[in-house]
Amino acid sequence: MVNGVILRDKLKREFLNHLFAIDQTNPYEISLNDNTFICSNQNLYPFIKRMEEGKVTIVPFKQKSSIHWLILAPNLRELSIAHGEIKQFLTPFYIFSIPLQVQQFNEEKLKLGKLGKRLYPGGYLSFKTDLEKESIIWKQLSIWNKLDSRRPKISYEELEVTAFTLRNKFQNAIAIQDWKTSKTVLLELKQGHYISDENLMFLQLQLLSAQLNWENIWESEDYELITGLDNIPKKVRYTLLNAFYQSVLIQTDLETNFLVSYENYKKYRYRLGTLIRSQLGLDEEETLRIFAYEAGFIGNEEKLIRYSEKTNDKTTKALIDYLLSSLSIKEAESPDPVRTKEEQALLCYQQQQYEDALILLIDSPLSITKVNLLSGIAVMNESEETCTLAYDSFASLSHDEQSQLLNDPMSKAQIKFVLRWNENKGITLPVDDDEEIEIYTWNDWFKALIQGEDSNRLDLELYKMDEQEGTIQWSLPMLKQLTEQITEIALTDLASDQKILIETALSMFINELLQDRHFPNPRAFEIYEYVTETMLIYCKKNEANTKVFLRLLDGLLSMDLTRINDYWKRVYNWFNFQPTLKLSNYLLDSLEMFIEYGLVKEHLHDLWVHWTTVLLNQFNQKHITQIESWVKVGQQIAFDPQLIERLLEKLVYEPEEDSITSLPPLTISIFSLREKPAVRAAKRIMDRNPSLNLRVCTDDKLTNEAKTFARNSDIVILVTTCMSHALTYGIGPHIRGKILYSRSSGETSIVEALENYTY
Repeated sequence: MVNGVILRDKLKREFLNHLFAIDQTNPYEISLNDNTFICSNQNLYPFIKRMEEGKVTIVPFKQKSSIHWLILAPNLRELSIAHGEIKQFLTPFYIFSIPLQVQQFNEEKLKLGKLGKRLYPGGYLSFKTDLEKESIIWKQLSIWNKLDSRRPKISYEELEVTAFTLRNKFQNAIAIQDWKTSKTVLLELKQGHYISDENLMFLQLQLLSAQLNWENIWESEDYELITGLDNIPKKVRYTLLNAFYQSVLIQTDLETNFLVSYENYKKYRYRLGTLIRSQLGLDEEETLRIFAYEAGFIGNEEKLIRYSEKTNDKTTKALIDYLLSSLSIKEAESPDPVRTKEEQALLCYQQQQYEDALILLIDSPLSITKVNLLSGIAVMNESEETCTLAYDSFASLSHDEQSQLLNDPMSKAQIKFVLRWNENKGITLPVDDDEEIEIYTWNDWFKALIQGEDSNRLDLELYKMDEQEGTIQWSLPMLKQLTEQITEIALTDLASDQKILIETALSMFINELLQDRHFPNPRAFEIYEYVTETMLIYCKKNEANTKVFLRLLDGLLSMDLTRINDYWKRVYNWFNFQPTLKLSNYLLDSLEMFIEYGLVKEHLHDLWVHWTTVLLNQFNQKHITQIESWVKVGQQIAFDPQLIERLLEKLVYEPEEDSITSLPPLTISIFSLREKPAVRAAKRIMDRNPSLNLRVCTDDKLTNEAKTFARNSDIVILVTTCMSHALTYGIGPHIRGKILYSRSSGETSIVEALENYTY
């Protein structure tokens, strides 16, 4: 016999108090003693416990001659699933089917409505029975509850260490800037010989570039070894070229001293190897300038004009104007008397000189060979320019010519790639019911999952995609399709094997989203929105998932503050579980962030109280910075002075060791676009060690002040989650001191970044 259920959530206690009219008629003889729910009906206990655990539950609202049964769930998806299950247990006894009509709590009238709206903003379902049917309804609901509690839980444990699990762990560590784990995994990959030496070098480059460690890449003994390879992945090419630019050219370019830059380019050109064969797909300003120097070196005016048309950047345009006016441009070579432009393009294509091939094909007559070559170039470069040109040329062919290319095994795959990239432009791929779905991109994989493709095959495809360079296609039609697919997955009741797959897939997909150089990318705004919703449904609430979940929300807030209430609800749902010290700093970051962004502070109250109550017994002298921040947030919310007082009691004793107070006189610069939390963090640090000189830089461009701060600092704290792309990638070469990374833009995380540093 159950003697009671502990209800820790004050909001739920108040809701049940009003629902069961405890202070009035109290039909179930319920009492709430010291947060313990006690009643005379044993059937009710399991469902109160389900409510406390945040699961779908059913509670009775008793009236004189009938009972209204309320089905309550954390979100609409779980509500819909519960409706389908429960009605199968009750329909034979209830006679009528239970309607799937979501009702809303009315927060404008009764207190019960206000509480219900806060707990279950998506609404609830209900059905009505006569009083005499109560016992049979309880019996059937108890059977459903027992079966639900025995439902097999999906095990996500890594049963074996493989290249796939290690590489996925590495990518996640990079995405959340966990450099220690990244290095550990790299060492394990190396010692276990899980991947080739070439792929290991690529991962090492990825880690160094994520840390903005361009000089180490440029000065590496492996640099020329890698640049001598053919078919280097595009991201690796960008990393290698950017390391060269940041280490050799950036300073004189920004000073518009292009002559010195050009001389330095000629001096080190031999090290670039195959990197400078083709500019296609490398449209960043740094790479455009490198290829402008190359075009100047070989005297190619046509390419310089092409690059000028690709940019609006003043420095890049000034460089190109300088090269066009100052260098000796060769006269255009006379046409090859033997080969047509198409034949010359084929020769360039075979030599992997894809840009030269494209330039030749632009002016060549339309033909099947031309379209085939353009499609091949598009596959190799995956750029908007090449894919659009290939599609437009394919669309100009006759129907018979298009069919010939689609039926030719040598061209079929690349033509399909071009058509998928340009989806919604008019030409659709022929559908063959017997043909297996081909999977090259995330669009393909999610589509296959939705259509019920074999799970073993989808699992294998994830392994293949893990080995690819990048599987998100950033064209607008493909991004729109991705948004629709992720939305459908969030609303679909997946089978257990699909749930295992989707959590792995989401982890890989989000890692790629966060490593986008333009994150947060306005093009992907809706994807970020629906991914966070899907994470709430399918992802475990562990540290790694919490980090990426909050990074996505931080990105969303930086683009649209009008949705702050919606985003807070997601944070609330994510952290609404038994508090744990391991994740407490991430909730603290969230509370600070939403206070800073202007959320009504009353919304933050429940989570703060819930977590503070539990953490009070876990905090010790090692958590002084956290305790100070919990107090500060509590004081800003202006609630529960008793809890604040108990927190303050934890601050009576100084910690045994204080890594900040023990630092010698140093100059420290904080780079962040969020000035207020950065300034507050600087003050807290200097309060603990007045000998430190703290400076805050909020520039969004590489200004003279930003460069001065970087050069003349012993320690630089980078808040990369809140820095512009231009500053993040431009500041690296100017930093002379130690670089520290803050996990978020909140003041506590900035202080802890320094606190965790060993001088």
